[in-house]
Amino acid sequence: MNKTVDIISRKAETKTSLINAGNLNVSLQEPSVLVIHGSSTEVVRYERQGNDLLIVMKDGSVIRCNGYFIEDSEEKYSELVFQNDSGALTHITFADIGSSIPVEMMILEPTETTMADIQTLLYGSSDG
Repeated sequence: MNKTVDIISRKAETKTSLINAGNLNVSLQEPSVLVIHGSSTEVVRYERQGNDLLIVMKDGSVIRCNGYFIEDSEEKYSELVFQNDSGALTHITFADIGSSIPVEMMILEPTETTMADIQTLLYGSSDG
């Protein structure tokens, strides 16, 4: 099954789309919003390896987001959102990720929040 991931720059609001079956490697050059087309219920677990986020899916595939946890000068990093088939958005956040980089792989506990749109996650937003 193909996975579609949109990478939206939090600063410039430019969008790049990646489509792939199986494992997907996403390299982030700056804090971005990752929109994964699918449901968060398809995820088995979230892992942190260094500054990378690994999203392990039920079908066995892995979406690796290189540089996900790298902060910019405003101490903001990337954000993760799932968009299901009906267009509903689920924002995934991780508590207690801290600023130190884990040496070992670390399982992350996700918090899911429904949201109306991703504008609040972009730097141009008056809310953020």
